[in-house]
Formats: sequence, structure tokens, C-alpha cells
Amino acid sequence: MSVKVREPINYYTTNEDLKFTFDQMVDWEKLLSYYEEGDLDTYKMTLETAGKLAGQKIAQRLTDSDREGSHFNPQTGNIDWAKGLEQSFQELKEAGLVCLLIQEEGGPGFPMTVSTAVTEMISRADPASMTKYGLLEGVAETIERFGSEEMKAEYLPKLISGEHTASMDLTEAEAGSDLGGIATKVKEKDGKYFIEGTKTFITVCDSDVHLALVREDDTYSQTKGTTKGLSMYVVPKKLKDGTDNKVKVSKTEDKFGIKGTATGIVNYEGAQGFLVGVKGQGLKQMLRLMFGARLGVAAQAVGIAEAAYSEAREYAGVRKQFKEEIIKQPLVAEMLIEMKLNIEASRALIYDTAQAVDFERGLEKKLKARPDDENLKKELKKYRSKGRVLTTVVKYFVCEKAIQITRNALQIHGGVGYTREYLVEQFVRDSIITTIYEGTSEIQVSMAAADILRGLFNDELSEIRSYLGGVKESLTDYAKKVGRAIDRLQSSIEKLQGDFFSSGGDKYVRLRAKELSDIVADIYISYLFLKQAEKSER
Repeated sequence: MSVKVREPINYYTTNEDLKFTFDQMVDWEKLLSYYEEGDLDTYKMTLETAGKLAGQKIAQRLTDSDREGSHFNPQTGNIDWAKGLEQSFQELKEAGLVCLLIQEEGGPGFPMTVSTAVTEMISRADPASMTKYGLLEGVAETIERFGSEEMKAEYLPKLISGEHTASMDLTEAEAGSDLGGIATKVKEKDGKYFIEGTKTFITVCDSDVHLALVREDDTYSQTKGTTKGLSMYVVPKKLKDGTDNKVKVSKTEDKFGIKGTATGIVNYEGAQGFLVGVKGQGLKQMLRLMFGARLGVAAQAVGIAEAAYSEAREYAGVRKQFKEEIIKQPLVAEMLIEMKLNIEASRALIYDTAQAVDFERGLEKKLKARPDDENLKKELKKYRSKGRVLTTVVKYFVCEKAIQITRNALQIHGGVGYTREYLVEQFVRDSIITTIYEGTSEIQVSMAAADILRGLFNDELSEIRSYLGGVKESLTDYAKKVGRAIDRLQSSIEKLQGDFFSSGGDKYVRLRAKELSDIVADIYISYLFLKQAEKSER
């Protein structure tokens, strides 16, 4: 079966909105004050390299990787990976594009803003390739932040080089969103730790380095059903002496989308693990890990949406009905405009959030050198609160919009879009998982609503109000509309707070969590669009 060929272009230099966001909407003076060894020219060169590799090579293998898939081989006990995905990962390694966030052990130490842009472009090329790439960085970042110096020296170099792959082993059959259901346990014997249990839906399930969230055996009965007593362990596929560790894949899932990557069941049969940080701090470490993971999945979603929009825009420009291109049909044109608007809204939200996370990371470093600086503490608290709220809102908003965009791309293609001769059906399939893994949309909005009602976004709303009062004259009418929306939001928050802090009232709050998150997203995006309008008349 012949499949439409993608145009081999550079996904950075040809994407005007991404370039505008990177050049104009990032406060580089402030960001580089935290990344003193950073260099904006180097960052741009990295994005050009990633854009070229993504558009001219990885994207060309999209369909082959999807059709071939990656599967468990019961004869060998290993995963037979899709050849195209393996080649793409090898090229990413050779280009030095893996683990860009990592600073220690020779890592590049790039800002989250740069890493997120690379993730978006890889995802536009092939969403399955992004999962292998993204997990590697997430696990490495957790080891860098919480691991001992010995652990960092042992694992980070091979993760940074891409010689080792990595996976996050959190989910179990009875522990999806509810981590209190985790039953996999770790026992200590003669100063060593051994893990028994089963993890499910693990992406890159045959990884060299598993990061497992497990329950401590000595408090198992007291903590079962709660998120207490959980710890994070690194579980290598092979031990230092070269012997196989007792961690095995027993099956891979037959998935609806992102078929190029292997997702399966991992069995721990007394596998030796190595404690990350402090016992009982697993939930705290996992929540920190989710900061980057949520942004990574949102970047994946906007990459998929960009790919689907590009295909729909191209098709609508050449497909004729009623003696003219269908892009001239008002309803089709409106669909394309809405798709483009939602992509730009998503991108604005993603990169502003990534910048907030960068500021938080930078402030943490400065505070280590000046632990008594109260101004630094206050600023860190501000960006930590902002990042906590926005990472949940961005994961929800962007991923849900990606599904709408890919679905509309298929609609514009009509009947041929429903066949496998065109690419859009894969983008529909691949987009859906983004609203599920690393926390479902429902979990995201529930967390966001709780944090908003606790006041974690109050400072940000005050800053937006202050900004609205100083916009240039041509934007004042728009600014007033945003101001009125903030008034209505704050009134709603006050009413919901009464329910949230009352006995049983939190259920009503959760019922309204999506509406509250939508309002916050719309206000914040409107604010970002006003800032964009002051930078450019485009």
C-alpha cells in the first residue's frame, strides 16, 4: 500500500510561530542569568539541528515504524523494536540531543524551554520516537535531583550518551491514577534491596534502567492503600558484575497508537534495586518527575497537532470540489483557522510554563549558594506555585485540543482520511494517548482546581491585572475583557472555596474542575496573546 510522502523540511526554521515564541516570548536576559554557562546562539543551533533531523529523517520513517511496531519476542525474551524507530533514536544520540536538561556528569544542562522545543519537533516527526527520548531524560533528571553522588556517577553518563535506555515503572493493575494501590514491594536483606511484583503499561519496557515506585516491606501492612511508605528505586537490567538482574518483560500490549514503541508488563522476581534518595519519599519524587513529564506530553501533543494541521492545510489547498479548492469553502477555512489558533494557544501556554519551570530550577541553584536570602525564597515560592498549577492546566488543555485538531484534520480529508493511505488517521490514533498517560485529563483538572482554590494562582492573577493596566492603547479594549473575565473567575473561586473546604463539598468542586481549568486556561492564553500582540503585529 502506498502512503503519502511527507515533505522533508526543517521543523524549526519553517515554523514561524515556534521561532517567534522562542525569540520573542522568552525572557532570555532573566533566563540566562540562571544558566550562566548557557548561550542563546548554541540553543538556536541545537533547535535548527533538531528541526532538520526531525523533519528530514525521523518524519520519513513515521509510517514504517507504525506498521512494523515493536513487539515482545517469546523465543528470545526480548523486544523486537521497529527498525525505523531504532534508527531515529540512534541519530538523536549521535546528534547529542538526548538528556539536554542534565547538568551533572557532562550533561549539556540546557533549559527546559529548549528541551521542550526539541520534544515538540521530534513528536511532530514521530510521536513514538518521542516516548523513548522523553523517558530517558525524565529518569536521568530524577537521578540527578535525588540520587546519591555514587548513583549519579554510575548511571548518568550512559543515560546522557543514550547508551542506556530508561523507563518509569509506576503503574500496576490495581494502581493507575490511585498510587495507593501499589502492591509491588521491596525487602531489605543484608543491606541490599530486592523487589517483587508486577508493573503494567510500561513504555520502553525492556529498558536498561528501570525507575520503579514500590512499597517498603517493613511498613507494608500499615501503609497499603495509601501513598505513604512508597520509595523510588533504580533497577538496572544488568548488575555491575554483568549478570542479568531478575527483571523481565512478559508481554507487550497491542496498542491503538504510538505503535512504534514497546509498552508492556514488567515482572520483578526478586530484582535488586538501588534506593533513590530517602526511604518513604517516593511520592514526592514522583510528583517532581511529573513536572517535566506533563510538559513533555503537552509538547508531544502540540507536535502531533502541528503535523495534522500541516497535512490538512496542504490537502485543502489541492483538493477540488465544486470547481474550487476546498480551502475556499467557508466551513473548511474556519476549521483550519480554529486549528491554527488552538495550536498557537497551546504553544504559548507550553513555553510560558516551561520558562516558569526554568526560573524555578535557576532559583533553586541560587538559593543553595545564598540560603538565607528571603527575596530569593519569595521568588522561588512564586514560580513553584505557578509551575505547579500551569503544568496541570497545560497537560489538560493542550492534549484535549490535540485530539480536536487531529479529528478535524481527518474531517477535512473526508473519506480518504479514514484510510491508511493518508497520514491523518495515525495522528488521530497517536493523539489520544496524550490525554491518558502521565495523568489523565480528569486527574490534571482535579489537581489544578484544588491548587487554584488553595490560592496557588492568586499571585499570578494579580500580575496579569497589573499588566493589563499598562497595555498599549490599541489593545485596551481586549485588556478590559480579560480583566472582566478575571473578575468572574475570582467570584467563582470564592463560591467554590466554600464547597471545597466543607465536608463532602470537594466532590462538587471536582465536578466543576474542567470548567474551572478551561476558564483559567482561556484567561491565561488571552494574557499571553496580548503580550504577543505587543511584540508583533503578525
